Amino acid sequence: VLAASKADDAVFYEIRCASQYHQWFVSKRFSQFEELASTLTRFFPSTPLPLLPQKHLKLLNDHHDDEFIEHRRALLDNFAQKVLALPEIGPSQFVYDFFSRGKYSSSKIARSTATARIQDPSDDEPGSSDVTTAAMAAKPSTDEPQSPKPPTGSPVAPDFFPLEQTITSICVPTADTASDHVVYFIHASNARNPGVWAPPSPVLVQNPPPAAPNGNEDAQTTSWSVQKRFSDILALDEALRKLAVEQEKEETEAGGTQVAPGEVLDSKRLPPAPPRFSKLLYDHYNKDFIEERRVLVENYLRRLLKV
Repeated sequence: VLAASKADDAVFYEIRCASQYHQWFVSKRFSQFEELASTLTRFFPSTPLPLLPQKHLKLLNDHHDDEFIEHRRALLDNFAQKVLALPEIGPSQFVYDFFSRGKYSSSKIARSTATARIQDPSDDEPGSSDVTTAAMAAKPSTDEPQSPKPPTGSPVAPDFFPLEQTITSICVPTADTASDHVVYFIHASNARNPGVWAPPSPVLVQNPPPAAPNGNEDAQTTSWSVQKRFSDILALDEALRKLAVEQEKEETEAGGTQVAPGEVLDSKRLPPAPPRFSKLLYDHYNKDFIEERRVLVENYLRRLLKV
């Protein structure tokens, strides 16, 4: 689920789909995802579905707020990816129909200049958000020309980043509960220039390098995992905003003549931190609460990589 567009009183989420034959796009409203979940629950009652974003009253939440849409987009992307991974549901006709009806060959949101756009931070990371399912692979399109096969291999586009950037990809695959807190497992990797930088300490998991990106046998991807609490994510956000203010102040005092372009952290480009919720009102150990926070933490960290 790459992006969202606003049209009148509706928000449409654009989904990039791919099979072994071609790729395409579809646009869906949140209510259509709800209908899909209802259908899957009815026909597959013994299979638990992944978390679908909660409904929020329009009187209490602005459904056209950019951050509200971005959070919902990230959660819908997580829902779609996990539905496709379910062995009984992923290859089903219901899923295939949902992701293929109303398809078009190239992004409408990318072409539109009159429509407001909220863009997935991993939009230019090949394969990172493609919706792919066995049912789609089994049904090649016959009513339209086949598009080029989407890129495969590395889930990041390392050439997007400057050579000195130490992290080029982040995911938060799981979370675990302790006696008094929740720990999020963060997997980071460097596919841009792994030979000049070592992973931070402490490193919990040092993984063997995966397949070389772009078919370059000489390239390697350094990867590692760390554990962080939600408070660590908030502390990171606070530190970045403090640094941005200090750097912007120094640049102003220097008249902007002593600072090279790109060396000052622009506070306006920093994404908002994942929202905090009172423990008096929300059960922070509830599995759905943890899953939603995991997705939003992952999305926040991925957006940081592009700043």
